[in-house]
Amino acid sequence: MTLHRPRRWVVPFVAAAVWFAIVPAAPAAASGTCVVAPQAAGAAAIAPGTMVGRDAAFNDADPDAAVAPLRSIRYPDEAAMWSRLHVDERAVVEAAEASDDSGAYPFAARARSDRGVSDSIVRLFCGLFDRRPDPFELEYWADRYWNGLPLVTIAEAFTTSAEFIARYGMPDDQALVTVLYRDVLGRSPDPGTVAAFAEKLRSGALRRGDLIVTFTESAEYVAATATATPVKPPLPYPDDVGSGRRILYTDSGQRIWLIDDTGELVKTHQVSGRRGVPGVGRYRVYSKSRHAWAPYDGITMEYMVRFARGEWPYGFHSIPIWPDKRPLQTKEQLGTHRSGGCVRQDFDDAKFVFDWADIGTRVIVIP
Repeated sequence: MTLHRPRRWVVPFVAAAVWFAIVPAAPAAASGTCVVAPQAAGAAAIAPGTMVGRDAAFNDADPDAAVAPLRSIRYPDEAAMWSRLHVDERAVVEAAEASDDSGAYPFAARARSDRGVSDSIVRLFCGLFDRRPDPFELEYWADRYWNGLPLVTIAEAFTTSAEFIARYGMPDDQALVTVLYRDVLGRSPDPGTVAAFAEKLRSGALRRGDLIVTFTESAEYVAATATATPVKPPLPYPDDVGSGRRILYTDSGQRIWLIDDTGELVKTHQVSGRRGVPGVGRYRVYSKSRHAWAPYDGITMEYMVRFARGEWPYGFHSIPIWPDKRPLQTKEQLGTHRSGGCVRQDFDDAKFVFDWADIGTRVIVIP
């Protein structure tokens, strides 16, 4: 099955979603709002050894995983959601004041083409909040899921939300297991199962997010909510390479990816380096210079981020220029091998990498 990521909606459409967030909420629905099919009494049991496959962003076998595991997040406030989706708060308010017809907003009316992915978010809202997400909430979390944030990280963030705490307080491990059986599967667990799950949480064999997703992604709950069969979104960068905050650079593809410590893609763009230099391997940023010079012909470049040593220090920087200010290559030529050893970038991309990459940031060169 081929999944296509939904295109990002710009402010006029996203504003529609925020309209739903700022309209006074309806009273809480009764339990069962999300469950549209009867839950089978004889459904297969969820056991402590049952766990949904982890997202590809978790690369536990990688050498960096022990020192750079993926970072957890907290549930954001509404302003943070607006900011991530590039929503102008003033435009949101004006849209809300201009009309009370929610159907006038295309964002709210459109059907999603990625339900195999986005319905995993729907099930988290149903299982933990006993409601379906509004279009704005769904767009926000599905966007982050597509962008590399693991579903288990999202699930754990839900437990830090004001809505979750208002419903359940701060449940300990055993209480959380009981909540999931009761509110997701609609039945009470036996004490032995609760104790077994709680021990896995205590020992670190399971994270809370792992536990939650085991329930919300179960075949039983998928059927009960009449949602789509879960499909993991492909990572927006090469998988099985590194862990934590890092830069990936492909020699053959002449592209780099900046990846945050949550597993989310920050930025990707084409570059121009030298074939085979520096070699495939793992490096770290060891030096940065706002301005730099080649050791010949008066060539200069900006935003140098050095990460490898060879015949010369090698790093990421802007497209170099001659003394008369002519560039050594055009932006259109990025994506091809044209450098003597360093990795050339468009000026704005070079500045972004310079500002983003700290000394010590991992850089991994792949074929």
